[in-house]
Amino acid sequence: MKLKHSYNYITGSFIQALIPILFYPILTKITDKESFGKLVTAIAFSTILSYLFSLGLPAIISRQLIFDKRNASKLKKYIDSVSKFILLFLLIFNLIIYFFNICYTIKLFILIISGSIFLAFAQIKLSIYRAEFKSLNFIFLAVSSNGLPLIITTF
Repeated sequence: MKLKHSYNYITGSFIQALIPILFYPILTKITDKESFGKLVTAIAFSTILSYLFSLGLPAIISRQLIFDKRNASKLKKYIDSVSKFILLFLLIFNLIIYFFNICYTIKLFILIISGSIFLAFAQIKLSIYRAEFKSLNFIFLAVSSNGLPLIITTF
């Protein structure tokens, strides 16, 4: 059973690595050098900041879910409620900057910060899926959190 999960994780990692390889050539054809550079820089900063914003929680949560079975359900409920609140806040925040005329640099900064907060919570959720051996959920979230920015900007 656990071996099946390992194959799923390997497949998910492969797909996750394949997405940029497929979309970067498309992006370089439809954007100019400056726009592509800004996009890749924004994605890089979002990824780096997401590790800072997660505060090392994925490792702590995984350990707690594995070794403290009594409080695991309370921890998951708490994380789900906080995640829903943060995602709703990010959605509203991004809709506001989308509909209002804001300087491009400020808009880019806000998108980088909100993207990194989203990725931080995705990392936390991924650690829960990994600890619970929910490999298909893990693959879906990992691939979508990695590929969604590229797919959205491509189309």
